[in-house]
Amino acid sequence: MKHQGFTLVEIVCVVAILTILSVTAVPRFIAIVSDSRASSLENVASAVESAITMFRTQAMMAGATDKLTINGETIKVGHDNYPIFSRRNNRLQDQVNALVSLGSNFRIASDEDTRDEDGGFVVMFRDLDEDVECYFEYEPPESDDDDDDDDDAEFEVEDDDC
Repeated sequence: MKHQGFTLVEIVCVVAILTILSVTAVPRFIAIVSDSRASSLENVASAVESAITMFRTQAMMAGATDKLTINGETIKVGHDNYPIFSRRNNRLQDQVNALVSLGSNFRIASDEDTRDEDGGFVVMFRDLDEDVECYFEYEPPESDDDDDDDDDAEFEVEDDDC
């Protein structure tokens, strides 16, 4: 009479092989997820920069000095035709979406440094906590009377913790 089944040695070998594969595969999978988040954030940054460049061009061509209406949303025109986004009446999300559609994976929040005044914004993944350093930030230039060359807006991608 023959018994069919696996011996203990065969089972231990299979478990050992699966353990080795999982130890090497899991970190690679985690790195892939992190890399894809960082790549998505870079794409969002590029899309926002392009949309802001188009806004500046439209503002310049229209001769707009205080505000410009894009896709039904009125956005303030700031120094050097950069857009200034409103914090009032929860209009920030609508104004940013009027310029560029970011999709449902992202949330838009006020810049921590300027929460009480109009200005820039931060784009984060919806499923990550706010304290995770995985975001894109837009900060318009400050208006001043000097003709400095460093009057450009700041576009910063922070993807260390993605």
